[in-house]
Amino acid sequence: MAVPWRLGLLMAVVGMVGIVPGRGLRLGMVAEGGRPKPRFKIPAAFEPLARQPGAGGSGRPTVLALDFACGGALSDYDAVWALQRELVLRRLDLRRSDGDAGAGDGGAALRAAAASVSGAAEALAMGASSAAPLGDCLLLVEHPSTYTLGTGSTEDNLNFSSEEAEAHRVVRTERGGEVTWHGPGQLVVYPILDLNEYRCDLHWYVRALEELVIRALGRLGVADAGRIDGLTGVWVDDAKVAAIGVKVKSWVTMHGVAINVDVDLGNGFNRIVPCGIGDRPVTRVADLGVGAVPMEEVKAAILEAFAGVFEADIAHGAGPEGS
Repeated sequence: MAVPWRLGLLMAVVGMVGIVPGRGLRLGMVAEGGRPKPRFKIPAAFEPLARQPGAGGSGRPTVLALDFACGGALSDYDAVWALQRELVLRRLDLRRSDGDAGAGDGGAALRAAAASVSGAAEALAMGASSAAPLGDCLLLVEHPSTYTLGTGSTEDNLNFSSEEAEAHRVVRTERGGEVTWHGPGQLVVYPILDLNEYRCDLHWYVRALEELVIRALGRLGVADAGRIDGLTGVWVDDAKVAAIGVKVKSWVTMHGVAINVDVDLGNGFNRIVPCGIGDRPVTRVADLGVGAVPMEEVKAAILEAFAGVFEADIAHGAGPEGS
């Protein structure tokens, strides 16, 4: 039976952007014939926003940077995941209330989520009392050893049995992409952004995340970081140094990008097929000719690059040690 053209067009659009009913938008890779394939072609180049100054100011949004990785502190994955979800709801409330950061009942839920993350309550309290309302946020985190799967990830890329899995932390999330590993020495950046303030374009957003890592690595002395056509993430030659997996709910983002700074490559990635790509290795910043770069320098480079790529101003919240 022929499919009406309107229904056919709708089906094509749904398949292209990866809409999951009730779950918002996901962007990543899907398995096809044993090898991840892009859901759609992502533009090869990053396009700057080129903001125009507004009548009343610079036209740049303010993003609150919340650093939970001070002094090598490790934050439980589930706790940070819950905090992200509450921050997304808070950001949506802020949009719907036209700038009233205290709207809705999200405050109590946000405080409850923050209570389970070391330093989060203090950081959010400082952010909420700063000149800018608690809207767009950037979480900087290191996790204890954790394997995460995207919504549609196959478990075939886990190189351990179900019995052995009990010895490892494995979490299935709502992000796009295949399996990856988080652990000490890896900086994970979780942007909670309303893309209405930037560009409502998932292609552009993924390229922007890649761009901020490429620029940050350039500031640290890694000049040859870049992209591989048809794949997401940041690469040096054929080795991936940063992985990306995101979710967008009503154009508010969560999840983000993980940068391998000085991770133990033999104690995490060797138990999986990272991102489902078996013929390309992973690498770390420490092996890219710049030596052991302190995590504080990496975070500073990331924040500077973020401000440039997203054309935003950075405000600083407290970290676990009140820094």
